[in-house]
Amino acid sequence: MGCNYEDGRSRRNKTLVRQDINFLEYPTWTPSCNVCKYIRIETNRGTYTLSADISIDKLPDKIDKSLFYILLDMVGDKGYEVKTTRYELCKRLFGARSSWRYERVEKGLERLAATTIRFQGSFYKDGEYVSAIFHYLDDVQKDDSGKLRIRLSKRLVDWLRETNYVRHIDIIKFMQFKKPVSSRLYEILVKSFEDRNVYRTNILRLRDKLGIQQAFPSHVYREVKLAVDEINRTTELNIKLGYNSKSKVLSFKRIERTRKKEKDGRNAEIDGNYQDENGVIYKVYQVGSSMIMALRLRDNATFTIDMETLNTWSRLKDY
Repeated sequence: MGCNYEDGRSRRNKTLVRQDINFLEYPTWTPSCNVCKYIRIETNRGTYTLSADISIDKLPDKIDKSLFYILLDMVGDKGYEVKTTRYELCKRLFGARSSWRYERVEKGLERLAATTIRFQGSFYKDGEYVSAIFHYLDDVQKDDSGKLRIRLSKRLVDWLRETNYVRHIDIIKFMQFKKPVSSRLYEILVKSFEDRNVYRTNILRLRDKLGIQQAFPSHVYREVKLAVDEINRTTELNIKLGYNSKSKVLSFKRIERTRKKEKDGRNAEIDGNYQDENGVIYKVYQVGSSMIMALRLRDNATFTIDMETLNTWSRLKDY
Protein backbone atom coordinates (compact mmCIF):
# COMPACT_ATOMS: atom_id res chain seq x y z
CA MET A 1 0.00 0.00 0.00
CA GLY A 2 1.53 3.28 -1.11
CA CYS A 3 1.48 6.67 0.54
CA ASN A 4 -0.17 9.71 -0.97
CA TYR A 5 0.43 13.00 0.86
CA GLU A 6 -2.22 15.59 0.16
CA ASP A 7 -3.43 18.37 2.42
CA GLY A 8 -5.13 20.75 0.01
CA ARG A 9 -2.27 23.27 0.04
CA SER A 10 0.17 24.18 -2.71
CA ARG A 11 2.68 21.45 -3.44
CA ARG A 12 5.29 24.02 -4.40
CA ASN A 13 6.35 25.18 -0.96
CA LYS A 14 4.40 23.22 1.65
CA THR A 15 6.05 19.80 1.49
CA LEU A 16 9.42 20.44 3.13
CA VAL A 17 10.17 19.50 6.74
CA ARG A 18 13.32 20.29 8.69
CA GLN A 19 15.64 17.45 9.62
CA ASP A 20 18.92 17.46 11.51
CA ILE A 21 21.86 15.74 9.82
CA ASN A 22 22.21 13.27 12.71
CA PHE A 23 18.74 11.86 12.00
CA LEU A 24 19.59 11.45 8.30
CA GLU A 25 23.04 9.96 8.86
CA TYR A 26 21.66 7.10 10.96
CA PRO A 27 18.50 5.04 10.43
CA THR A 28 15.57 6.30 12.51
CA TRP A 29 13.28 3.70 10.88
CA THR A 30 13.84 0.42 9.07
CA PRO A 31 13.15 -0.41 5.41
CA SER A 32 13.33 -4.11 6.24
CA CYS A 33 10.18 -6.18 5.80
CA ASN A 34 11.30 -8.51 8.57
CA VAL A 35 10.41 -7.99 12.20
CA CYS A 36 13.22 -5.80 13.53
CA LYS A 37 13.18 -4.32 17.02
CA TYR A 38 16.79 -3.22 17.45
CA ILE A 39 19.52 -1.61 15.34
CA ARG A 40 23.02 -0.97 16.68
CA ILE A 41 25.82 0.77 14.79
CA GLU A 42 29.37 1.03 16.11
CA THR A 43 31.45 3.98 14.91
CA ASN A 44 34.96 5.16 15.70
CA ARG A 45 33.39 7.87 17.86
CA GLY A 46 30.67 5.97 19.68
CA THR A 47 27.51 3.93 19.30
CA TYR A 48 24.09 4.53 17.76
CA THR A 49 21.06 2.43 18.68
CA LEU A 50 17.45 2.43 17.57
CA SER A 51 15.19 0.30 19.74
CA ALA A 52 11.53 -0.57 20.13
CA ASP A 53 9.92 -1.17 23.50
CA ILE A 54 8.95 -4.73 24.36
CA SER A 55 5.29 -3.68 24.11
CA ILE A 56 5.46 -3.03 20.37
CA ASP A 57 5.84 -5.42 17.42
CA LYS A 58 8.72 -3.75 15.51
CA LEU A 59 10.62 -0.57 14.75
CA PRO A 60 8.94 2.12 12.63
CA ASP A 61 8.89 1.46 8.89
CA LYS A 62 8.50 3.80 5.93
CA ILE A 63 4.79 4.41 6.50
CA ASP A 64 5.44 5.21 10.16
CA LYS A 65 8.25 7.65 9.31
CA SER A 66 6.01 9.24 6.66
CA LEU A 67 3.39 9.69 9.37
CA PHE A 68 5.94 11.43 11.60
CA TYR A 69 6.98 13.76 8.77
CA ILE A 70 3.30 14.64 8.27
CA LEU A 71 2.91 15.35 11.99
CA LEU A 72 5.98 17.62 11.87
CA ASP A 73 4.39 19.49 8.98
CA MET A 74 1.10 19.80 10.89
CA VAL A 75 2.65 21.10 14.13
CA GLY A 76 4.47 23.83 12.22
CA ASP A 77 6.80 26.31 13.90
CA LYS A 78 5.01 26.59 17.25
CA GLY A 79 3.85 24.19 19.91
CA TYR A 80 4.14 20.43 20.12
CA GLU A 81 0.57 19.17 19.96
CA VAL A 82 -1.47 18.07 16.96
CA LYS A 83 -5.25 17.73 17.30
CA THR A 84 -6.55 15.64 14.45
CA THR A 85 -8.54 12.55 13.49
CA ARG A 86 -7.75 9.19 11.99
CA TYR A 87 -9.66 10.29 8.89
CA GLU A 88 -7.44 13.34 8.38
CA LEU A 89 -4.25 11.34 8.87
CA CYS A 90 -5.48 8.62 6.51
CA LYS A 91 -6.24 11.24 3.87
CA ARG A 92 -2.77 12.76 4.19
CA LEU A 93 -0.96 9.43 4.38
CA PHE A 94 -2.91 7.24 1.96
CA GLY A 95 -5.21 9.59 0.07
CA ALA A 96 -8.24 7.55 1.18
CA ARG A 97 -9.81 6.00 4.27
CA SER A 98 -10.70 2.44 5.19
CA SER A 99 -10.79 0.31 8.34
CA TRP A 100 -7.35 -1.09 7.46
CA ARG A 101 -5.93 2.40 7.02
CA TYR A 102 -7.41 3.55 10.34
CA GLU A 103 -5.77 0.59 12.08
CA ARG A 104 -2.50 1.28 10.26
CA VAL A 105 -2.41 4.90 11.46
CA GLU A 106 -2.98 3.75 15.05
CA LYS A 107 -0.25 1.12 14.72
CA GLY A 108 2.11 3.76 13.37
CA LEU A 109 1.44 6.04 16.32
CA GLU A 110 2.07 3.14 18.71
CA ARG A 111 5.43 2.38 17.08
CA LEU A 112 6.50 6.03 17.06
CA ALA A 113 5.60 6.41 20.73
CA ALA A 114 7.51 3.25 21.68
CA THR A 115 10.79 3.91 19.83
CA THR A 116 14.00 5.25 21.39
CA ILE A 117 16.79 6.93 19.40
CA ARG A 118 20.04 6.81 21.34
CA PHE A 119 23.40 8.38 20.47
CA GLN A 120 26.31 7.41 22.71
CA GLY A 121 29.18 9.73 21.78
CA SER A 122 27.94 9.82 18.17
CA PHE A 123 25.66 12.89 18.06
CA TYR A 124 27.28 15.84 16.28
CA LYS A 125 26.67 19.14 18.08
CA ASP A 126 28.67 22.38 18.14
CA GLY A 127 31.77 20.84 16.59
CA GLU A 128 31.97 17.79 18.84
CA TYR A 129 30.34 14.40 19.31
CA VAL A 130 28.14 14.00 22.38
CA SER A 131 25.52 11.62 23.78
CA ALA A 132 21.80 12.23 23.37
CA ILE A 133 18.49 10.37 23.63
CA PHE A 134 15.33 11.20 21.65
CA HIS A 135 11.80 9.88 21.19
CA TYR A 136 9.33 10.63 18.40
CA LEU A 137 6.21 11.21 20.53
CA ASP A 138 5.59 12.10 24.15
CA ASP A 139 1.91 11.16 24.26
CA VAL A 140 -1.01 9.92 22.14
CA GLN A 141 -4.61 10.16 23.32
CA LYS A 142 -7.87 9.22 21.60
CA ASP A 143 -11.25 10.24 23.00
CA ASP A 144 -14.57 8.42 22.67
CA SER A 145 -15.40 10.24 19.44
CA GLY A 146 -12.17 9.07 17.83
CA LYS A 147 -10.41 12.44 17.88
CA LEU A 148 -6.66 12.27 18.42
CA ARG A 149 -4.41 14.46 20.53
CA ILE A 150 -0.80 13.77 19.63
CA ARG A 151 2.07 15.43 21.48
CA LEU A 152 5.37 15.32 19.61
CA SER A 153 8.55 14.96 21.65
CA LYS A 154 9.43 18.40 22.98
CA ARG A 155 13.13 17.55 23.07
CA LEU A 156 13.17 16.36 19.46
CA VAL A 157 11.03 19.18 18.06
CA ASP A 158 13.03 21.84 19.91
CA TRP A 159 16.25 20.46 18.48
CA LEU A 160 14.85 20.34 14.93
CA ARG A 161 13.80 23.98 15.25
CA GLU A 162 17.09 25.16 16.74
CA THR A 163 19.72 23.08 14.94
CA ASN A 164 22.19 24.69 12.57
CA TYR A 165 22.81 21.33 10.88
CA VAL A 166 19.57 21.32 8.97
CA ARG A 167 18.49 19.64 5.75
CA HIS A 168 15.01 19.64 4.25
CA ILE A 169 13.13 16.48 3.34
CA ASP A 170 10.37 16.71 0.74
CA ILE A 171 7.51 14.62 2.14
CA ILE A 172 6.02 13.88 -1.27
CA LYS A 173 9.31 12.70 -2.71
CA PHE A 174 10.05 10.59 0.36
CA MET A 175 6.67 8.91 0.17
CA GLN A 176 6.45 8.38 -3.59
CA PHE A 177 9.17 5.73 -3.79
CA LYS A 178 7.89 2.18 -4.13
CA LYS A 179 11.00 0.66 -2.52
CA PRO A 180 11.56 1.62 1.13
CA VAL A 181 15.33 1.40 0.56
CA SER A 182 14.95 4.19 -2.01
CA SER A 183 13.33 6.42 0.61
CA ARG A 184 16.11 5.71 3.11
CA LEU A 185 18.84 6.30 0.52
CA TYR A 186 17.10 9.54 -0.46
CA GLU A 187 17.45 10.74 3.16
CA ILE A 188 21.17 9.92 3.16
CA LEU A 189 21.80 11.62 -0.18
CA VAL A 190 19.90 14.77 0.84
CA LYS A 191 22.31 15.03 3.75
CA SER A 192 25.44 14.06 1.78
CA PHE A 193 24.88 16.14 -1.39
CA GLU A 194 24.32 19.45 0.42
CA ASP A 195 27.84 20.77 -0.22
CA ARG A 196 29.40 18.24 -2.60
CA ASN A 197 28.63 16.29 -5.75
CA VAL A 198 30.39 13.03 -4.84
CA TYR A 199 29.65 10.83 -1.84
CA ARG A 200 31.84 7.78 -1.12
CA THR A 201 31.36 5.17 1.58
CA ASN A 202 32.14 1.57 2.46
CA ILE A 203 29.33 -0.67 1.26
CA LEU A 204 28.87 -2.43 4.60
CA ARG A 205 28.88 0.88 6.45
CA LEU A 206 26.16 2.08 4.10
CA ARG A 207 24.25 -1.15 4.70
CA ASP A 208 24.15 -0.33 8.41
CA LYS A 209 23.09 3.27 7.78
CA LEU A 210 20.36 2.13 5.41
CA GLY A 211 19.05 -0.18 8.10
CA ILE A 212 18.91 -3.24 5.85
CA GLN A 213 19.90 -6.74 6.88
CA GLN A 214 21.64 -8.19 3.81
CA ALA A 215 24.85 -9.90 4.87
CA PHE A 216 26.86 -9.92 1.63
CA PRO A 217 28.18 -6.91 -0.29
CA SER A 218 26.77 -8.26 -3.57
CA HIS A 219 23.27 -8.31 -2.07
CA VAL A 220 23.70 -4.79 -0.66
CA TYR A 221 24.91 -3.50 -4.03
CA ARG A 222 21.85 -4.96 -5.76
CA GLU A 223 19.53 -3.16 -3.31
CA VAL A 224 21.43 0.11 -3.69
CA LYS A 225 21.45 -0.15 -7.49
CA LEU A 226 17.68 -0.62 -7.59
CA ALA A 227 17.24 2.32 -5.21
CA VAL A 228 19.46 4.60 -7.31
CA ASP A 229 17.54 3.63 -10.45
CA GLU A 230 14.25 4.57 -8.77
CA ILE A 231 15.62 7.86 -7.44
CA ASN A 232 16.93 8.77 -10.90
CA ARG A 233 13.61 7.83 -12.46
CA THR A 234 11.32 9.73 -10.09
CA THR A 235 13.22 12.81 -8.86
CA GLU A 236 15.31 15.61 -10.29
CA LEU A 237 18.45 13.89 -8.97
CA ASN A 238 20.67 12.19 -11.52
CA ILE A 239 23.14 9.89 -9.79
CA LYS A 240 25.93 7.82 -11.30
CA LEU A 241 26.65 4.82 -9.09
CA GLY A 242 30.11 3.28 -8.91
CA TYR A 243 31.46 0.34 -6.96
CA ASN A 244 35.00 -0.97 -6.39
CA SER A 245 34.58 -4.62 -5.40
CA LYS A 246 38.16 -4.82 -4.11
CA SER A 247 38.02 -1.85 -1.75
CA LYS A 248 34.27 -2.32 -1.11
CA VAL A 249 33.73 1.40 -1.71
CA LEU A 250 30.53 2.76 -3.25
CA SER A 251 30.51 6.14 -4.95
CA PHE A 252 27.51 8.32 -5.72
CA LYS A 253 28.18 11.12 -8.19
CA ARG A 254 25.56 13.76 -8.83
CA ILE A 255 25.69 14.78 -12.47
CA GLU A 256 23.81 17.28 -14.58
CA ARG A 257 20.78 15.70 -16.21
CA THR A 258 21.02 15.90 -19.99
CA ARG A 259 17.82 16.50 -21.85
CA LYS A 260 17.03 15.05 -25.22
CA LYS A 261 15.66 17.71 -27.53
CA GLU A 262 13.30 17.06 -30.38
CA LYS A 263 13.53 19.05 -33.59
CA ASP A 264 10.97 21.59 -32.41
CA GLY A 265 12.98 22.20 -29.22
CA ARG A 266 10.63 20.33 -26.92
CA ASN A 267 11.93 18.05 -24.20
CA ALA A 268 11.53 14.39 -25.19
CA GLU A 269 12.19 13.20 -21.63
CA ILE A 270 9.24 15.18 -20.27
CA ASP A 271 6.68 14.85 -23.08
CA GLY A 272 4.13 12.09 -22.61
CA ASN A 273 0.97 10.96 -20.83
CA TYR A 274 0.84 11.04 -17.04
CA GLN A 275 -1.58 10.09 -14.29
CA ASP A 276 -1.86 12.08 -11.06
CA GLU A 277 -2.54 10.66 -7.59
CA ASN A 278 -6.31 10.88 -8.16
CA GLY A 279 -6.19 8.86 -11.37
CA VAL A 280 -6.67 11.87 -13.68
CA ILE A 281 -4.74 11.56 -16.96
CA TYR A 282 -2.87 14.43 -18.62
CA LYS A 283 -0.90 14.95 -21.79
CA VAL A 284 2.27 16.78 -20.70
CA TYR A 285 4.71 18.67 -22.89
CA GLN A 286 7.36 21.33 -22.43
CA VAL A 287 7.10 24.69 -24.13
CA GLY A 288 10.30 26.68 -24.55
CA SER A 289 13.11 26.09 -22.08
CA SER A 290 11.19 25.89 -18.82
CA MET A 291 7.38 26.02 -19.12
CA ILE A 292 5.60 22.67 -18.67
CA MET A 293 2.03 22.37 -19.93
CA ALA A 294 -0.52 19.76 -18.81
CA LEU A 295 -3.62 19.04 -20.93
CA ARG A 296 -6.31 17.26 -18.89
CA LEU A 297 -7.73 14.75 -21.34
CA ARG A 298 -11.20 14.41 -19.80
CA ASP A 299 -12.14 18.02 -20.56
CA ASN A 300 -9.17 19.45 -22.55
CA ALA A 301 -8.41 21.98 -19.81
CA THR A 302 -4.80 23.20 -19.93
CA PHE A 303 -2.56 24.12 -16.98
CA THR A 304 1.01 25.11 -16.36
CA ILE A 305 2.81 22.96 -13.78
CA ASP A 306 6.29 22.82 -12.29
CA MET A 307 8.76 19.93 -12.30
CA GLU A 308 8.12 19.22 -8.63
CA THR A 309 4.44 18.55 -9.34
CA LEU A 310 5.26 16.44 -12.39
CA ASN A 311 7.59 14.26 -10.30
CA THR A 312 4.60 13.26 -8.13
CA TRP A 313 2.71 11.90 -11.18
CA SER A 314 3.11 8.49 -12.79
CA ARG A 315 4.18 8.32 -16.39
CA LEU A 316 2.03 6.08 -18.59
CA LYS A 317 4.04 3.98 -21.03
CA ASP A 318 1.20 2.85 -23.26
CA TYR A 319 -1.91 4.96 -23.30
